[in-house]
Amino acid sequence: MKRYRIAILGASGAVGREMLKVLEERSLPIASLKLLASRRSAGKTLLFQGQPLTIEEADEHSFDDVDIVLGAAENDVARRFVPIAVAKGAIVIDNSSAYRLDEEVPLVIPEVNAADAFAHHGIIANPNCATIIALVALNALHDAYHARRMIVSTYQAVSGAGIGGIGELETQMKEMSEGRALSEPTVFPYPIACNLIPQIGGFDELGYSSEEMKMQNEGRKILHEETLRVNCTCVRVPVLRSHSESITVEFEKKWTLPRPVRCWPKQKAYGWWTTRQMPATRCRWIPAIRIWSSSGACGKTSVTRAIIRSPSGAAAIRSARALPPMPCRSQNCSSREKTDKKIRTGS
Repeated sequence: MKRYRIAILGASGAVGREMLKVLEERSLPIASLKLLASRRSAGKTLLFQGQPLTIEEADEHSFDDVDIVLGAAENDVARRFVPIAVAKGAIVIDNSSAYRLDEEVPLVIPEVNAADAFAHHGIIANPNCATIIALVALNALHDAYHARRMIVSTYQAVSGAGIGGIGELETQMKEMSEGRALSEPTVFPYPIACNLIPQIGGFDELGYSSEEMKMQNEGRKILHEETLRVNCTCVRVPVLRSHSESITVEFEKKWTLPRPVRCWPKQKAYGWWTTRQMPATRCRWIPAIRIWSSSGACGKTSVTRAIIRSPSGAAAIRSARALPPMPCRSQNCSSREKTDKKIRTGS
């Protein structure tokens, strides 16, 4: 059996450490394993199969005699070192978003489009975490009934922000339990302890965050479905690990239960994470026009009848029709609430 020379780029981060655990759990045939990170992490050690491995500072010589590179670094680091690794003959499986939408780079979820990986030119991109969860669940149904539109809400753990996000939640929870004032957040835009933050990434001119757009852009590429429309809202939740999603899908073909249930492979169900209640502070205004624009963009396709018949769905559409031009993100919450009141009262 061939043994592979493997390197993990970004080994000191949360994702890199998980990669190390998976390599150990899967018992892959490894000839050598190299841990690469920034200068500040160089010299530290991580355990692999009970033995300490020393982290090295990544440089242009780090990929000599390496067969496979697992990328767990930020985009700027990936753009710097991935081309070097490929030029030296390595195959890079990259977890950053640097190459996900590159036309020459396959974007692969093994359970969905594994065959695409064989068309690589040295780089195989790994999709966003929320995209993977959604498409693994959707794929079998899409094959049978052809998904046309998705409305998704994600509830994403702090682990998605790396070790810094985990540390910030743990620190704030400790401060809260001791009755101390919460320290200023550095990873998240607001305190995350016992809180929900409806923002992951920056916002575009339509009011979507960068995280929310990933599901549509990446989903279209993975499913080879350029007309797929996705309306996604991403929320950061005060949980250490494990994201959750709520997904509503509109299909081209009609079906009745229990036929769709038979499409899914049998998967073990896991429990729920919960948190205690606390007074809510409104920090993000989501215009209803987003819901309407997603439906209207379907052209000849009408909005799902079940949504139209529901009180909340009908109210959303009525509000969307009445909405004035969408305010910018810099508009404060109080002025947005005034706008909402005018819409509700018709004044």
